[in-house]
Order: sequence, then structure tokens, then C-alpha cells
Amino acid sequence: LAGPAEALADAAAPLRKRRSHPGYRLGRAAEHLGAGSLAELLGLHYSRWRGMPEPVPGARPAASRFSGPPPPVGDAALATMLLDVEGYLPDDLCVKTDRATMAASLEARLPFLDPAIAEFAWSLPTALKIEGDTGKAVLRRVLYRHVPRALVDRPKMGFEVPLRRWLTGRLRDWADDLLAEDRLRRQGWLNAAMVARCWSEHRSGAKNWQTEIWHALMLQAWLDQPLPLPLDPSGSSRRGD
Repeated sequence: LAGPAEALADAAAPLRKRRSHPGYRLGRAAEHLGAGSLAELLGLHYSRWRGMPEPVPGARPAASRFSGPPPPVGDAALATMLLDVEGYLPDDLCVKTDRATMAASLEARLPFLDPAIAEFAWSLPTALKIEGDTGKAVLRRVLYRHVPRALVDRPKMGFEVPLRRWLTGRLRDWADDLLAEDRLRRQGWLNAAMVARCWSEHRSGAKNWQTEIWHALMLQAWLDQPLPLPLDPSGSSRRGD
């Protein structure tokens, strides 16, 4: 698959400026073609900095549920759901929901994770969960009884913040300071040339690196906070610059 994957990636490259653009999805599909297993495919789907040098020099990918063999359930769709439940759900969606609500002194409830509902959902055959290219089939049938179909059959909408606009607008000076290449080189934590290049491309509008840049900024902002025993990659007591 290497040949078709590379050709697909080359074709998508000029179109990947916007993550909502079909070219972005085409490029992601090209990356997924190189996966050797279902678990690896999901790992590629959730990972960042794909197809680039490691953002942290000398670092190795951490072992995760996605670096091993897929669950031995025999059904690829069910294995995908299980990997999501074991990884993406607790390590991303649930923890972020908890942090966001607790920060506002709110107590969130996740009704679909009620043990009885979850057990019932896992007991259903895949054919009742996915019909053709439509997921959540059983849930949709229930909702059709109570709400207009137009509210059910519409594109999925996440709760993303407008990172791209922020980073090229009100947060640009802050990001410029934290991602200055000389600063990154002095600190030694990140691949300074690569991060600086991504930031330059993002600022110019050539590419949309909003998520990757945000990850780097979160590390930089954390390094900028004083701690009693700061560290740097060499093991000294100096953490920031």
C-alpha cells in the first residue's frame, strides 16, 4: 500500500490548509493506508505530528493500547469500539469533561455510560449498531420517535474552540514569545526547527497546524511557570529559559 498511500498523500497535500477541507480527510486516509493493524490504524487516527520527525528529540512513542495487537473479539467494528472505550473515552473525552465541569463547579453526568445501558449496548450485535455507513442505528430509531429526524440525521459537531483564529489573532504575540526558535533551542525540550517551521506556516496560513502548535504551547506555558524544583533535559535545576 506504500505506493498508493504516497500518491494519495501527494495529491492531498495542496488541499490540506483547512482541516474541514476534503483534502485534509484525503490526506488522513493516505496516512491510514500504511497501518499494519487495526490498533495501529486507530493510533494513527488519534496521534499528532504524523509523518514528521519526533517533536521531542530522542523520545520514543509510549506504549499504549494502540501499539499492541487488537482485542481478540473477531469483529473489527467491535474491536474498534472496545479500543475507543479502553483508550479514547477515559483518556480524552471523559477526563476533559471532568476537568472542564469541575473548573466551573459543575457535576457532569454521562447517562450513556450507566452500567446497565453500557451492558445492554455491548450485548447488541454489530448489525444493530451500524447499518451501512450509518452508526448509532438503534439510538437513532429511538430518537426518531421523539424528535424531528433533521435533529438526528445531521453532521456531527464537536465542542472545539477556535484555535486557528485565536493563534493568528489575540494569542499570536503570546505564542510568538513561547515558540521563538532561539528560546526552544535554549530549553532543549522540543525539536526547535520543526516547531518553529510549523508555527511559521500556521501564521502565514500556508497550513493549519493548530492542534500540534497548541500541544507545543501547553508544554511551553507549563515550562514558563515557576516550580520549586524545575528541570531541563540535561537534568539540571533550570527548567525554563
